[in-house]
Amino acid sequence: MGKSLIKCGKGGQLTIFIIVAILIVSAIAIIVYVGLPSPKDEVNWQTNPKGAVEKCIKDSLNSAVPLILLQGGLKSPTKYLLFNSTKVEYACYTAQNKELCVISSPLIKRQIESELEADTKDKTESCFYVLKNNFKNSEVKMGATDYQVSISPGIITGTVKKEITITQNADVLKFTQFEYSGPSPIFEMLLLSNDILTRETTCNCGVDVCSGDVVELSRMNTNYELELFVTGRNEKIYTIRDTLTKLEFNFAVRNCVRLP
Repeated sequence: MGKSLIKCGKGGQLTIFIIVAILIVSAIAIIVYVGLPSPKDEVNWQTNPKGAVEKCIKDSLNSAVPLILLQGGLKSPTKYLLFNSTKVEYACYTAQNKELCVISSPLIKRQIESELEADTKDKTESCFYVLKNNFKNSEVKMGATDYQVSISPGIITGTVKKEITITQNADVLKFTQFEYSGPSPIFEMLLLSNDILTRETTCNCGVDVCSGDVVELSRMNTNYELELFVTGRNEKIYTIRDTLTKLEFNFAVRNCVRLP
């Protein structure tokens, strides 16, 4: 019986050891894959200065895009409709009732690009101050900054043309351009908004219901959810929501208004 008890004890110890080992491995996995930032988000300024600046540009754009889209494409709307405590710029407007509206900014894509450039210019420039600060013991020479944001199908790009030379003892690093390019639904949102505005401005005002068919457009474009809110004064707020990123593009319309 004594030997039997000893064998049982060793088996029990082995089982406990295996369980503890599994728990330790699981804990390490959780820390590595959940608790720590993704390796893609960690860029060392000294070993990869170009990558660090480009990530800095990315962060700057990503923080600016949501608000500008919510407000109809402007950082500071001037002619707007208040919606959910947000100032939403009119994309099409007429002060008259029962008349077709006039599109406020036919070049909306360029307008949004310009707004993003203006809003992120200082933040982008600060990326280079951080770069220089990370090379305090080196000679750093920087030229002028030429910054541009561009929107294309499925993509947003921030490009900085700037000559930089970093001299570390006998080593010399030279850069002339930094660029972040990542996925974005803005271009496709603008196409949908253009479809809506075309329907708004080509209807028979006073006879037809001048409105974009958000149900039809949502059915035809399954990656997006479209909503229409009509105020008590028959003005409209259109919302285009990307189902993947949850980004929302709002724009206001005052068109063929029939007051109660």
